[in-house]
Order: sequence, then structure tokens, then C-alpha cells
Amino acid sequence: MARRIAAVVAYAVRPRVSPVQREWCDQILTDSWKRHDECIRQLDFVLGLFSQGGIEVLSLKGPILGRRHFPVPFLRRPSVDIDLAIRESDLERAANHLVANGYRQQGSISEAKLTNHHLVMYSSNRPRVELHTRLSHGPRGIRVDEFFGRAAVHQLPTGRAAAIPSAGDELLGLLLHFANDRFSSFFHMYELRRVWRSAHPDLQAEVISRATAHRFAAVLWLTDLAFQLVWSETFLPEGVSVPNTWLQHRLNSHLLAEMEKNVATIGPRTLARRLKGRWLDLQTTDSGSDALVMIVLILRVARRELFRI
Repeated sequence: MARRIAAVVAYAVRPRVSPVQREWCDQILTDSWKRHDECIRQLDFVLGLFSQGGIEVLSLKGPILGRRHFPVPFLRRPSVDIDLAIRESDLERAANHLVANGYRQQGSISEAKLTNHHLVMYSSNRPRVELHTRLSHGPRGIRVDEFFGRAAVHQLPTGRAAAIPSAGDELLGLLLHFANDRFSSFFHMYELRRVWRSAHPDLQAEVISRATAHRFAAVLWLTDLAFQLVWSETFLPEGVSVPNTWLQHRLNSHLLAEMEKNVATIGPRTLARRLKGRWLDLQTTDSGSDALVMIVLILRVARRELFRI
């Protein structure tokens, strides 16, 4: 956890520490600035590739979020990958374009659609690129197609205009990203809190309404609980109503602790560990029918892995 927020800590304490400790702060901040600058240049490169190919994408999270929501952009933890939202209809063309420019594809496109919310592209000398057709939560996640009509624009230091999600779509993405990590990433919670607290109450209410409509009420309840446990404050604004889920009694601190333990466990992802993770995820569904949909998806993935279909 310390490595993820080291730059924020160094920036905050630097004026108050001894000269020796200040050297540590300076080194942390210098390294963070270099990595942020590299992220910007790599993002510019990838956006340039898609621009040449006539492929429309949205930049998710990453250094652009740092430039817009942090007092000093490089205080946001530099990304190890480039997250882009892309319409599913453009996915194959986008992947082929990256392959033609030195990237390699992880698995097939059909497999990515079946088992995940993004397609991962690797390069030997550049950060990996994740092409998101959904925000999170694998094939049951929210499609990104609708976001393009509401997109905003942010100008990079390179001069390139990068399309980004609207404020509401960005907040919804940060919320679901935190949940997709089983509520265990302190950095993602810190980032969500930072952006959430700066949002107008009407925008917060809109995001909560949309999350509920997309069957993520359990995510809202668990995020609210996580905020209470870590920050001693609520995530859900006073007076905003969120429906209870079919397993409301399971949405407690014990479930959050089990999720954190599952994610933090060091070692191979054994079958037992994966099954435990799926059981934890099932408890975050809003209804029995939502759980059934998840079970069907799990069985389809298991069948594919067992029989190499």
C-alpha cells in the first residue's frame, strides 16, 4: 500500500521533515514525475496510432485523471498500463492495428468477450494496452458504447486532444473499478474518494441512480461500508436511497475482510482460491437472478478452460 501512495505522502510531509528524510521525499517525487511523464508520452503514442487508423477511443483513468483531479498530476500513482474504452464493434480492428505496430494479443477476441471486460495487448518495449468494451466486472459489466456520445476532451501536454468520459461516467467507472478489485485496493478507494468529494451532490445522486439501475446496489452498500471503516465517513449522501439486495445481511465488514484476504494472498491462484473468490463475488449480486447469471458465466468459462473450446 505504501508504494501506491508514497508520492502523496512525500508531498504532504516534505516541508515538515528533517533534511535526510527530505532527500527520500525528493527521490520519491522525482521518480513519480518521471513515470508520469513517461505515461503521458506512451498514451500520446497509442492515441496517435488509433487516430491514424480512424478508431475512436476514450482514455480511462491514468495520467489524465491525475492532471484533472490531483493538485500535482504526478502525485497520482503512475499507471502500468494504458486503459482505453472502445466500442465492441471496433475491437477486432483496433487489436489488428496494434498488432501491426508491434503489439501481441493476449488470447482471442472471442475469449475476451466471453470471460473479461477488456482485451489485453502486450509490447516488448511499451506499456500494455487494455481495450475496454465494458467498464468492469467481466462480460456482465456496463458496455462503454453509450459513453462516446457524452465524451469530454482533455488536451495532453503534447498538444493532442484526448477524448475522456463525462464526469458521471468517470465516477461510475472509478466506483466499479474499486469494486472489481473486491474493495481491497486502498489507492483505488483513495482516488475514488478524492474525485467523489469534489463532485456536485446532483452528480453523486446521478451516479448512484445509474449504478442501481445497472444492478450494482451491493457495490454501493459495500463502498459505503469501506468508507466508514477506513475514513470514518459515509460514501452514500444523506437522503439518497439505495435498495437492499437479496443478501443484504451478508454485506458486512466480515465480507470485506474476506475479500481483502483473498486478493492479498501471496502465491498461485489455486482452484480453491478462485472458487472462494467467485463465492465472495456472488454475495455482491443484487438478486438471485443476478447470481444465476454470474453462475452461468462462471460455468461457461470453466467449460472453456477444461475443454479448450
